[in-house]
Amino acid sequence: MARRAVTLSRIELADWRAVHSWASLIEVCRFQAWGPNTEEQTRAFVAAAVEAWAQSPQRRFPYAARCGGDVIGMGELHVRNREHQQGEITYVVHPRVWGQGVGTAIGEELLARGFEELRLHRIQATCELVPL
Repeated sequence: MARRAVTLSRIELADWRAVHSWASLIEVCRFQAWGPNTEEQTRAFVAAAVEAWAQSPQRRFPYAARCGGDVIGMGELHVRNREHQQGEITYVVHPRVWGQGVGTAIGEELLARGFEELRLHRIQATCELVPL
């Protein structure tokens, strides 16, 4: 199957409903330390993500992953240590696009931005297995 074309753009307050469409699902949250979220939790999360773009120095770079006009996931690049040029990426996608290369596309773009734009030396990602 061909990989879906995914673009990353700054997350916006209006994206909260799309984010909630997966953040409220147990199958998405089962490997996360959060969720399933209530609408209030999702709105607060998205508001904090939007606010992160105004922080100085910026340590958190949250993006909405879009396919066409639809928000189908999100990804974040976190600067964990500026002195040692270390970062971390996280991403999540809606289950309706699982298996279509969306997570891979988000991860690749986050890595490119971290290494090329932010000049990070090391970027890591983890998956935590949280019992149900």
